[in-house]
Amino acid sequence: MSEKLRKLVVGILLAWALLCGVRARAQYNREYFFWVGRSCMMNNDYQEAIRTLNTLLRFDEKAYEGYFLRGIAKYNLDDLLGAEADFSTAIRLNPVYTQAYTYRAITRSRLGNYDDALQDFREAIELRPDLPGPYYSRGVTRLLNQQFREAIDDFDMFIRQENKVADAYICRGLSYLHLKDTTRAYDNFNLAIRTNREDPNGYNRRGGLHLEQEQYEEAEADFNKAIRCDSNYLLSYFNRALVYNATNRPMQALADFDKVIRLDSTNSLTYFNRAMLRTQIGDYNRALEDYDRVALYSPNNVLVYYNRAGVYAQLGELEKAVADYTSAIDLYPDFANAYIYRGRLREVLRDPKGAKRDLETAQRKIAEYRSRLSDSTYSIYADTTQRFDRLLSFDSKFAGGSFD
Repeated sequence: MSEKLRKLVVGILLAWALLCGVRARAQYNREYFFWVGRSCMMNNDYQEAIRTLNTLLRFDEKAYEGYFLRGIAKYNLDDLLGAEADFSTAIRLNPVYTQAYTYRAITRSRLGNYDDALQDFREAIELRPDLPGPYYSRGVTRLLNQQFREAIDDFDMFIRQENKVADAYICRGLSYLHLKDTTRAYDNFNLAIRTNREDPNGYNRRGGLHLEQEQYEEAEADFNKAIRCDSNYLLSYFNRALVYNATNRPMQALADFDKVIRLDSTNSLTYFNRAMLRTQIGDYNRALEDYDRVALYSPNNVLVYYNRAGVYAQLGELEKAVADYTSAIDLYPDFANAYIYRGRLREVLRDPKGAKRDLETAQRKIAEYRSRLSDSTYSIYADTTQRFDRLLSFDSKFAGGSFD
């Protein structure tokens, strides 16, 4: 055997020995990889956790706990599809893995796949009906899916076993609130506060209920308490701004909206509300800046263009106002108000044919609206009695409001 060939054979054997050694160590150190993966996740180092678990799973493809842990790491990195796939693999390898069903359900809920999420929760609860966690998580999914009575049942089950979790009372209170039972909602928000007086969420939710009932003094007191609990609690600054606006304190409202934007510089709803408030006090140029931001972050929002058109009209920039009304109509062709105001501007711009056409279209849309008042799917934008310059609450999107 030549020296060159001998070195090649030795190299191959050495590589094979090293590979076998790595495999042996990986098999021997299986628990070590789990320990490292868990440690990384406890330190919020999810990327490193995934790298560690990848090594484990290369050598042990049936380590269902490894897929489960990697799924949690991916979930925390907002890789929801990757997390769902890993939880599914863990379930395939171990069909009675309760935690995997629960976490896949939570992931599917975040993906908006409520039906499959609820099926997973059923599996988890059938496997371990004594565990409280799946009831709470299913309750949240049912709340998001607007199954409010079923959500209350789940929160009841959870609270029977775990009565020191403030969020459970808050979620049950929200479920009652959506069922228009404000008394029970208020009671649950009170329970949440008594359970954890350092949690701003309970004060914020109770304050929101006071705000909805126009009990402004009580609402402001609750939002102040929430902010004392957490000086960076964005929701209470936002809600307190609504109180200030409702009680004719626009400058204080603007200061709170400014704070929200400092905490979250891409919050479209806050820019939108601040733009309306600036319009109300006549600060049109800065209102335009805010509407421009909203158009950047939420380009498909009808109300941005509709309201910005009004500001352009106030500044005498009629062509830009017409363009914005046209954008609103393009996004929502049934928007009667937009036709009416565009028609008025076209009259001023000496376009009588366009003005007449817009007025006729608006009248047709209004007639259609009035003939379909019982149809809840027909848009509010056809109703000329609606005002679109009121500040919107932070929950407007969840509650099916008009912002998005």
